[in-house]
Amino acid sequence: MAEDRGTHSELMVYLWYPTPPPNKEVKSTLFPGAKQIDSSPDVSPWLKAKMFGGNWPLVVSGAITSHAQENAPIARNPKTFPVILFSPGANGTSFQYSSAIEDLVSHGYVVAAIEHTSEVFGVVFADGKIHFYSADRIPKQSVPPPGGTKEEYEAKLEDWFRHCVDVRAADESFVLNN
Repeated sequence: MAEDRGTHSELMVYLWYPTPPPNKEVKSTLFPGAKQIDSSPDVSPWLKAKMFGGNWPLVVSGAITSHAQENAPIARNPKTFPVILFSPGANGTSFQYSSAIEDLVSHGYVVAAIEHTSEVFGVVFADGKIHFYSADRIPKQSVPPPGGTKEEYEAKLEDWFRHCVDVRAADESFVLNN
């Protein structure tokens, strides 16, 4: 999304995989880094309100949980687990799809869930850096001119969506090849 097409960005991929059955019911954090994202002044209040159907405060507080466990041992299986590459919707995070991903994993799939850092709502990296969505990163050539016609606006919007698809495809190719 940078003006300089030679710029590289970081990409977060979460791996969800089958684990041995737990001894008790598991209730874990739904969205790692939610508290850091919520406290960042750089994350749009509008996006916070939009995420998780308005339940963002419940996600941040830990009232909404997940069955996924961080760093759990992988289940033993005589066969290999098939892998699904998962790409969430625009500005979204894979954690909005936790129940669907957990269901896939419960049926023996490994899910590689990509957080598209070019447009993700927010993601916290291991070093504590937060990457968040910002309309400021939209390339200038994709922004309609002030006072433009409806047709000019729609053409720029279509170009922008095509650009986003290209970036997502590049992210997915990178994950598949690495």
